[in-house]
Amino acid sequence: MKKAALILLIMLTCLFKVKAQHIPGSRIDSLDHRPLLMINGKKVDPLSFFTLDRQQFKNFKVITPEQAMKRFGYDAGKFGAIEITLVKEAKLLNWTQLAKRFYFIADQLPVNGHFNWGYGGLDFNDPRLFAAAPSTITYFSIGRSHEAPYGQVVWIAQRGVLPPKKEIKPTPFDKEIGAFEQIFIIESNKRSAIENAKPLLQG
Repeated sequence: MKKAALILLIMLTCLFKVKAQHIPGSRIDSLDHRPLLMINGKKVDPLSFFTLDRQQFKNFKVITPEQAMKRFGYDAGKFGAIEITLVKEAKLLNWTQLAKRFYFIADQLPVNGHFNWGYGGLDFNDPRLFAAAPSTITYFSIGRSHEAPYGQVVWIAQRGVLPPKKEIKPTPFDKEIGAFEQIFIIESNKRSAIENAKPLLQG
């Protein structure tokens, strides 16, 4: 319960506007309030969270923005951090390994990526830092994102988006996980609202 409250504190802190950043291959802007995500001590793209096997969580630690900025620096820690330790037997696929698994050459992929987790979707901050459990990805394809209409992106979907839906068993960290997911749901809903508010062009 205390950890869930800390995540909600992170979310409230993130309501303040942030100056937009333009970093090649990154998608961080004023709607992006994603905490830093560390898995087994390594920084990964925050959307990697949705591809993890929760049954393999050994520990789930919430770090406040103040603590995260002291540990990781202002830019990395300004939205707080989540540290996840997986059980010893857990395996993760990086961007290159995931591309090979779906018969793509990683070096020839677009620099942008879009992840769909079933009830929403967002673009990666940095696909090169994406990490996924081998059993969680449904598809990996090249297409277009409404946020990048003139450029190609890689589309990735979590298993469970398409039937049969994988049953998710309860874990000791479900409250913390739910609060963490809300950060991404809020961002996705805001982006959808902005997109839906644009005038529809018909020819």
